[in-house]
Amino acid sequence: MNASTRPLALLITLMLLAPSTALGATYWVEEGGDDLGPGSSDAPWGSVQKAADTIEPGDTAIIRDGTYDERVTISRSGSGDTGHLTFESETLHGARCIGFVITGDHVTVMGFEVEADLDTLTGIFVNGAAGVHVRNCWVHDCPLGGIDVSYGASHVEVTGNLLEHNGQWGVHVVGTHVLVEDNEVTRTV
Repeated sequence: MNASTRPLALLITLMLLAPSTALGATYWVEEGGDDLGPGSSDAPWGSVQKAADTIEPGDTAIIRDGTYDERVTISRSGSGDTGHLTFESETLHGARCIGFVITGDHVTVMGFEVEADLDTLTGIFVNGAAGVHVRNCWVHDCPLGGIDVSYGASHVEVTGNLLEHNGQWGVHVVGTHVLVEDNEVTRTV
């Protein structure tokens, strides 16, 4: 190997040794979609729960504007290595649902409008999960409270949310290593 080919050989060696960062798949959910379909942009699923039951670490579910009369339970986990399970409203606060219960690790929920009811009480409940991110959601009029990080949850980030006219709290934390930053809490009952 001559001096002019050494940098190229070094670059190829470093590329082969570098960890792979494969991108996950993107799925779509839309009112009137079909949960038996592929979840593609032109054949989206009809419920956010279908996405929660299906996507894999590193995948993203884009939720199109609309009202989803469901409280989504996310019990599957993403991965610190291959990526979060990401649930994202296509437009900021355009996708509306009753709430989320998150027990899986490495989950991101962002951009939703959430309004709980008397049966569900809390908008977003992070129960014992680690590595969860709740970002840029508008959580309002939830009878008990807006976002509850509880029961052994750790390394959770609650950032950039608007928590408006909720019951006893905007954000309630009983976990460890929780970042609560840049949220606006207003008119708590």
